Amino acid sequence: MAYLTILEADTILTGSPYEAEWNSLTDPQKQYGLDSATSLVDSFNYQGIKTDFTNSNQFPRFIFCYGTFEIPQDLLKAISIESVYISKVKEDSLVTELKQGIDSKSALSSSVSYNKQGHVDSIYVGLGFRSLEASKLVYKYIEKSGVY
Repeated sequence: MAYLTILEADTILTGSPYEAEWNSLTDPQKQYGLDSATSLVDSFNYQGIKTDFTNSNQFPRFIFCYGTFEIPQDLLKAISIESVYISKVKEDSLVTELKQGIDSKSALSSSVSYNKQGHVDSIYVGLGFRSLEASKLVYKYIEKSGVY
């Protein structure tokens, strides 16, 4: 079960860079994206304690450092953004490059060099999101060794 409805995602994505792409999708495509993004988000272990053990979803939960029983707005935004990428069958260009292990890029007189392991965003790529922004929004809630 998705964490939010199509109408709720409409509200979150209104005024965002993803609005036009989201609005170009049919309702079944939107629902597929929301369900798939929710499944991806639910595939991780999170900080805190679930507050409803009858619910198969990971949230809502009490997260000590955030002091909330609600589903964090960052997660709802991440699911909304990721659902656009899933429904449009696309991937953030930096995610693609990091997966391919791109070492350097040049444009006119500027260049940047990095590798998959050394790039500042490489930690997010391993989460499996198509959107780097969604990955970053979810990452802070994922349980890390020794952090509660």
